[in-house]
Amino acid sequence: MNSTFFPLVSPHVSATNTTTKWLLEMAYGVKDFQLSGAPQWVNSARYDIAADIEESQFEEIRKLSRDQQLDRMQLLIQSLLADRFKLKATRATKELPIMALVATKSASKLAQFADQPYPSPVNSPGSIVIEFGRDGLRTIKATKTTMDNFANALSRVLDQEVVNRTAISGNYTFTITWTDPMQAPIAATDTGPSAQASLDDQLGLKLESTKGPVEAIVIDHIEQPSPN
Repeated sequence: MNSTFFPLVSPHVSATNTTTKWLLEMAYGVKDFQLSGAPQWVNSARYDIAADIEESQFEEIRKLSRDQQLDRMQLLIQSLLADRFKLKATRATKELPIMALVATKSASKLAQFADQPYPSPVNSPGSIVIEFGRDGLRTIKATKTTMDNFANALSRVLDQEVVNRTAISGNYTFTITWTDPMQAPIAATDTGPSAQASLDDQLGLKLESTKGPVEAIVIDHIEQPSPN
C-alpha cells in the first residue's frame, strides 16, 4: 500500500491498494484493537483513492506544524469516509488490559542513544520505522524520538495498548529487534529474544501488565463505496 495523505506534500493526495481499516485507523488515530463493530470487508476489500485539496486550504495546512497537519488530515479523511463510505461512528472509552512501558534499574543504557534537542514543535513526533520480517522478526528503528512515541510504536507491533510510564524525557535514536514466537516457524528451536528480553537487554526498559482506559471507535454504520 502506498499513500500520500501524510506527510502532506501536494494538494493531490492518493492511496493505492488500501483497506478501509487503514483509512479508519488514519482518520481517528487509532490502532486495530481500538476498532469495534466493523464488518469483515473493511480489512479485506482494497481500493485506490485519489482526492484533491483546494489550493488555498492546502497552503494553509502546509504552514502548520506536523501535529497540526495530521489533525487536519484526519478531519479530511473522516469527511471522505462519511461521504463515500456512509460512515457513522462514535467514540467510547473501555477499561481493558494494557501494557505499561517502565524503566528498570538498568535504564541508564538509554543514555548512549540520547540525542541533542532538535528544532521542532514540542509535541512533534520523531521518525519511527516498524518492520515485520520473516519468521516473526520484529524491528523498530527510532530516530530522535520520545518514549511516548516509542510506546505508541510498541502498541502497533504488539497489537495492544502500551502507555509510557518510564518518566524518561528527551529524544533517542536506536534500533531494537526481537522475535514474535507466535509468528516463528513451528519447528524452530531457537526463535531469538522476546520483546521483553530485548527491551531490558538493549534499552533497560520492560513491559508490565495492567489495566487502563482505552479509547475505542465503534462503527455504527458503514457501506462499501460505489466506484466512480
